[in-house]
Amino acid sequence: MNKTADKKRPPLSTLYRLSPAGHIIAAVSAALILLHLLTRDDHALMVWASERLVRPVHRALAVLNDHLPLSVAELLIGLAVIAVLIYIIYTIIKLIRCGGRLKRLYAAVINLLAAGLAVYAGFCMLWGVYYYGDDFMTRSGLKNDNISVEQLETVTEYFAALVNEYSSQVPRDADGNYVADRNAILRRSNEVYANVEETLPCLSGPAVRAKGVHFSRVMSYTDFTGFFFPFTAEANVNTDFPPALFASTVAHELAHQRGVAKEQEANFAAVLASLEYGDAEYCYSACVLAYT
Repeated sequence: MNKTADKKRPPLSTLYRLSPAGHIIAAVSAALILLHLLTRDDHALMVWASERLVRPVHRALAVLNDHLPLSVAELLIGLAVIAVLIYIIYTIIKLIRCGGRLKRLYAAVINLLAAGLAVYAGFCMLWGVYYYGDDFMTRSGLKNDNISVEQLETVTEYFAALVNEYSSQVPRDADGNYVADRNAILRRSNEVYANVEETLPCLSGPAVRAKGVHFSRVMSYTDFTGFFFPFTAEANVNTDFPPALFASTVAHELAHQRGVAKEQEANFAAVLASLEYGDAEYCYSACVLAYT
């Protein structure tokens, strides 16, 4: 009985030949993911990897892609989605029309698995290490102490006053609604961190612009206002949501580009950088973010 089953079961070499590249990519990607999982608690190693490897790569990619007017991240994501859909449709057609269905199905599954593992491995290497190295508070030397209710009230009143102050300095339409020139905000986004870099060198980085996403309405449907793409080091921003938080979202995504991983710390860096920058629209948006 066992000998019969062994004869029917294909050897590993036969399975490997169905998709050599897929097996190799899947194995290497899985090894990198496992390496990340095994080493992520080594704080010193994660600090070294994030500061000596990942940040230099992100700086180089940010400068390189800044020369292109479109979002390379959006282009790559779009092409990847199209490629996967075409591959799935092609595979389904082959399964229907041709023989060797189990072999074709196995090869397709391995190839799709390899692609998914490769993307996740890259994400671990180019972004995940930030979460296990020094965070922004450690790198900046700022303290994250507990605050009292009275301190919270004082800060809230402070930002409410600033919102009112900057509210009169931003462009408005005939009905009094804030009308943001989003393209102009994006064009000067390379200046936002120039001043804060002097007091907080940990926020230093190349003076590159954030990029608006062409298919922003799709992002709105998924409730995303922006994202940092670690594979191209681009800060990408949805241009389809209410304008009051647009400039602060730009500064938030640029904070990610400068190695600030945690969302709340990126908000803090965005508010601080915007206020140091002094631009009325950035200050107004930052104060709205802080107040809310």
